[in-house]
Order: sequence, then structure tokens, then C-alpha cells
Amino acid sequence: MEGAEAQKREVHRNNVMNKIVSAINDQKACSESLMKNSTLIGYEIIQEVGSKPTRLRGLALWLKPLFSSLG
Repeated sequence: MEGAEAQKREVHRNNVMNKIVSAINDQKACSESLMKNSTLIGYEIIQEVGSKPTRLRGLALWLKPLFSSLG
């Protein structure tokens, strides 16, 4: 009887661990996708701002390293 209970607990523990690992992997994939999309949006902003007057070009030059470091 104790062996069956121990086996049940082990199966339950493995299921919980698998769910945790799956959630971590999902979170990593989501973070990577978000970072990639943020970088692309940042470059679009820089390109748009770069075509505006000089003050906005300064902003673009300031933001560019920030978005480069994310990619």
C-alpha cells in the first residue's frame, strides 16, 4: 500500500515539475518574441524620427543604442 502511495506522489511530483518547466519555456519564448518585436518597433520609430527635424534626430541617435542592445 505504501509503495502505491509513494508511486502516486512521484507521478504527481513529475507532473507538477513538467508543468513548471513548460511554463518557464513558454515564458522564455514569449520574452524572446517580445524583445524581438520591441526591437523592430524601435527601429521603425528611429527611421520615422530620423526623417524629421534635427531635434528628433538627436532623440533617434539616443534611442538607437538602447534598441540595439535589446536585439
